[in-house]
Amino acid sequence: MATFPLWVFLPTSWDIGNVRAILALIINSLCVLGIWVVAYSGWKVGAMRLAQSRKASTSLLSLFSPAGLGDVLGVVPLLRISMGFKLLAQLLIPGAIIAILSAVAIASAPIARYSTRVGVQVQQTLVPGTLSSVFHSSLLGAVVKWNTTIERFNSAGLPLDQLVDFLPDNTVDWKYTESEWNSSWSASCQWTERTAIELYAMGNASATGRIWDEIQGLDAVFPSEVFGRGYARSYVAPGPFRGDLFPDKMLFVLAQTHPNVSYNATTEDYSNFLPFHLTVAAFHLKNTPANFTSDGDVTWGTGPIEGSWYTMARCNLERTASRTPDKLHIAHPWTWDYISTVEAFGDYYRAPLTEQSFRGEPIYHPSGAELFRLYQAYLATKDIQDYEAAARAISVAVPAVELSVPVLVVFLAHLAAIGLAAFWFVVVRRLPPGAAVPRTKVEWMAQGMRESSGREVDMAYLGASWGELWADFREAKLVTVRDPSRRSYNTIQLGLREEERGVVDC
Repeated sequence: MATFPLWVFLPTSWDIGNVRAILALIINSLCVLGIWVVAYSGWKVGAMRLAQSRKASTSLLSLFSPAGLGDVLGVVPLLRISMGFKLLAQLLIPGAIIAILSAVAIASAPIARYSTRVGVQVQQTLVPGTLSSVFHSSLLGAVVKWNTTIERFNSAGLPLDQLVDFLPDNTVDWKYTESEWNSSWSASCQWTERTAIELYAMGNASATGRIWDEIQGLDAVFPSEVFGRGYARSYVAPGPFRGDLFPDKMLFVLAQTHPNVSYNATTEDYSNFLPFHLTVAAFHLKNTPANFTSDGDVTWGTGPIEGSWYTMARCNLERTASRTPDKLHIAHPWTWDYISTVEAFGDYYRAPLTEQSFRGEPIYHPSGAELFRLYQAYLATKDIQDYEAAARAISVAVPAVELSVPVLVVFLAHLAAIGLAAFWFVVVRRLPPGAAVPRTKVEWMAQGMRESSGREVDMAYLGASWGELWADFREAKLVTVRDPSRRSYNTIQLGLREEERGVVDC
């Protein structure tokens, strides 16, 4: 069942800081507009009701339309249950809406902060990189390059079923999409998880250099065919020593199809298209006997090994049938320098192994999948040493601002509501001719001025324009006077023109 997305991407060129600032401004603007629409709608409803009513008088509270949070707080002391449900609802509902919109406007910055985030949007982009070639057999000591390549392969989701012919720039956060890659070699692997095994150190007095003779029981975990003439075998065993023991050894053993299988004596070159078989294993040896030679070298001793475990990757590599016929810019597993290949495993794991052993920490034992991942990265970095630049359109994770969908829905619903209300009460619903009710504070002050000045006739109901009062209103003053009983009260004094003086006595 499809799920509704909770976040939506904005254009990748938009900065999160600018988005949040603009979003806070939009929230404030929508709240201000909403408050105005509520106030105008409330006034329009009351004005329409008064215009249609035949009563000689109506309650002033029924004409009250709050225009802000201050108006809402000002009417609270006037509320009574005795007013009746209809009048209370008429006062409370607009007041509640204005209070909510005011609170949202105040909290606009936190709302903008938590309704946006920086996400990652995958889009196809032209990415610079380097093409592989068949002209290189080895690469040693490139631990940083291998590590960044492995991290990028893992982050991109590159599957363990191929060897790459193009290495994108490691600083680009690219993502693997099958349709964008056309690797020349496919891989089919079987993994052996960490398994305990009993091993016995035989020493190397025979100086054969064959790890199978020096560690008894080691050959039991390998398929028998790797010991045939068509296979090349090599090993490396990094690890510290202390006293007469190797406290921790990580023995890497590589068995692969021998490069001589692909050698063409007629053309005197090596083919790079025959099926290729690879077996790589990692053995963790705990407290292995050590031997000091007369030359000062440290070699395998003789005796039981306290604890032994191994992991393994067994892979068959084949040229991809659908690959374009490019014989040069492809991965090159058929290297004659297979010894350097296994030495790369020792280079990569030597430093962390030594540090963990001396600190007494658990030893990290790479899995079979991790062994092949290192092999992938080793070949990819080995084969690009011509540094032939190229660019390909592949998927890239680009930082992009995400906006919360629920917040967006609320904003759009609010905008639609105030738009409909404004259209209905401003455009559609019009007061009948000759009907007017004070709306703004200025108009209510003008109404009070007219009553205080003795103009008992309500000009609004006679169809007079409010503009006729503005000339007097601009010059009007609130003055304190004393009546004959020496009581003080306030009244309004109009600033009348010379020809009107004496007409109105305040």
